[in-house]
Order: sequence, then C-alpha cells, then structure tokens
Amino acid sequence: MPGEFDFFDDEPAGPPPRRVARDEPPARRSGPVRRPTAGGRDDADRPERPRSRGHDSAPPRLSPLAIGAIVAGGILVMAGGIVGIVLAVGGSRTTESKDKGGTATTTTTRPAVTTPKKDPVADQTTPSPEVVERVKKATVRILVQYPGKRGGASGSGFVEKDTRMVLTNAHVVGMKRVTDPQPLINLIVNSGEGEKEYRLDGEVVAVDAENDLAVIRPTLLEVGKATPVPDGLLVPKHPTVTELQKLFVFGFPLGDVLGSEISIRPTQVTSLRHEGGKLKKIQVEGGMTFGNSGGPVVDLKGNVVGVAVSGVRNENINFCVPGEMVQQLLAKRNEWKD
Repeated sequence: MPGEFDFFDDEPAGPPPRRVARDEPPARRSGPVRRPTAGGRDDADRPERPRSRGHDSAPPRLSPLAIGAIVAGGILVMAGGIVGIVLAVGGSRTTESKDKGGTATTTTTRPAVTTPKKDPVADQTTPSPEVVERVKKATVRILVQYPGKRGGASGSGFVEKDTRMVLTNAHVVGMKRVTDPQPLINLIVNSGEGEKEYRLDGEVVAVDAENDLAVIRPTLLEVGKATPVPDGLLVPKHPTVTELQKLFVFGFPLGDVLGSEISIRPTQVTSLRHEGGKLKKIQVEGGMTFGNSGGPVVDLKGNVVGVAVSGVRNENINFCVPGEMVQQLLAKRNEWKD
C-alpha cells in the first residue's frame, strides 16, 4: 500500500550491483610461463623452491643452560603449590606443640552459624486450629427478651478470661441507662454443635453507655447438668493494634437467618479513631453485620483487640470498641449501681 514500508525492505529487489574498477589491468594468460634453458628444459620442469618474505634461516636452538633454567623454574612452581596445599590443610587440623616435656593441643574450629528463630505467629496468615477452637468455645450467642415487648433480639458476646464475665454491647441487651429494666438473657454455649450446646442464664451487672458496652454475669440455668462457664479470652489492657493489621471477627451474623452455628470472618484495620488523645474506635474493613454486635475481634493469637459494635450502612466500613475500654468497665463494674 502507498506509504507503507519496512525499514529492512524499503527498496525493490533486484540483481546485486556490479563493482567496476577504473584502471583494470589486462587479463593474464592462465598456466605457467615456460622459459627454455640451456639444457633444453623449461623452467616449469624444475621443482619450485618455496620462497619466503624474509631470509631463509633455521629455527633458533636453546642452549643447555636455558633448558636447565626452565626445568628448575617448573620444579620450583610445583613445589610452591604443594607447600601451599599442605599449609591450607594443616591449618584446619589439630596442631600439637611441646612445652617442657608436655604436649599442648589446640584445635582450630570454625564458628557455628546460628539462624535467628522466627516467630511462628508472624509467619501465619490465619489463626491456628487450636486458637480458632479456643475462641469459638468462649464466644456465646445471646438471646434477649425485652420486658413488656413481644419477640426478642439476638447478638454475640464472649467470656473474659480473668473475671469469667460475658462482654457484649449495651444496645444488644437494651440497657444504656441505670433505670432501664433488666431483660431476660440466655447465653448459648457451643451454639449449633448438637449435644455440646447448652444454655446459661445471664444478668447485666454493668453498662458503659458512651462506648456501648455491657457486662453480663453468667449463672446456671438448669441445675444438675454440666453447664460450666467456658474458659475466657485474654483482653490486654493495652493491646497493640496497627493500621492494615489483619483481624478476625467471631459471632453470629444475621441471627437465625444463617443458622445457629458460629461464623468466623477476616477483616483488616483501616483507621484508628482517637478522641482527646485516646483511642476511641478501631475502624475495620468488613467482616461484620447485624448479629455480630458484641462479638470478639481477635488477632492471630486469639487475644481480643476489640468488640464489634457498629458499621456504616451500605458501606464496607465497620467499627469495634478497643479492648482497653473493656478492662476499664470491668474494673468499675461493682460501682455501676452505687
């Protein structure tokens, strides 16, 4: 097509150009030129002697002295190599020295190379099966019946290790003020696990309305059955939490819609919200919905970093209450109604 070309084929193909010399000498006859000799023979019959550009000379010969020097030099080089090998091998072996009739032995050893130990938790991307099982047993499903109202509500909660109290949100139990009536609470342990499932009764003993937290004291619902309060989770007083840290939400999203089995969902810290210089809320990306309120948000070790509390509707933005506020409420639970 017009205007289309290739850098490697931009001219029409044809025979290669001839190279013509301006002063070209006349053509010579081929074959040897014969010259008559006095004996009647041509020069072509004579054997042709090889010619060289320089003078014909025999290759130089080495004198006996030079040959001896070369041989001696080779021997010295070989001897030096052998000595070097012996010294290198002997340097790593045990050497012995005599001192006044005694023998002292010194051993040269190379220092051992130590590999730094790695934190097994740091290399994980999900909690170990043991951690998952421990957090599941400590996470309870909360069924609430509000006084004077039909129907009820459900949410999530967890047992704290030291006090064996159950933590959840104040809005889950419907109590944000001291004057609010006490609801009827059931704590479902091992929810959805068949014969392992059992219930405990519960009573609200402390509420932090500002941070939307509540403390429930678990009690036996059915006397005579093995219904112990499960082992709790550690809530550090000053938990270490950083942006982009991976966390895990345990709880019962959407209540009965999904069923009674626990759900475990990953999430990630996207912001640390402060007020007055203190950490007020931990913002995370996803992992929570209705029903997760009050459930534990844990790290890879299973330690509680925060309590699931709220989210932005139709957005993948959720919040949890820092674990430090949990410890503050537990420390003041005996003063709540005073």
